[in-house]
Amino acid sequence: MRCLLMNEGRRTAGILLAGAALMWAPAGGAAEGFAVEVIDYDPGVGYATDWATGLGYTLPEAALGAPSRVTYDPDPQWGGVFPVTPFAAPYLRSQLVSLG
Repeated sequence: MRCLLMNEGRRTAGILLAGAALMWAPAGGAAEGFAVEVIDYDPGVGYATDWATGLGYTLPEAALGAPSRVTYDPDPQWGGVFPVTPFAAPYLRSQLVSLG
């Protein structure tokens, strides 16, 4: 009986040690793979432009964060909130950035 209790205590200690080791392990797998800052941006020559306004897709902050899941189009006639799908890709200057 005494031997059985000693083994039970060792197993409990082993589980506690394993749990403590996992708590102190680096959390590298939890990092997100999205950009958080723009160091430098030069749009170059020949960058894409918005067909309606003629403005360039040259807002570097559009590359930050997670990809767009929804498009909020402010156009008074055709605008609205649209989900991003393979058939309705993001198209606003705030969602895309172009390199010339």
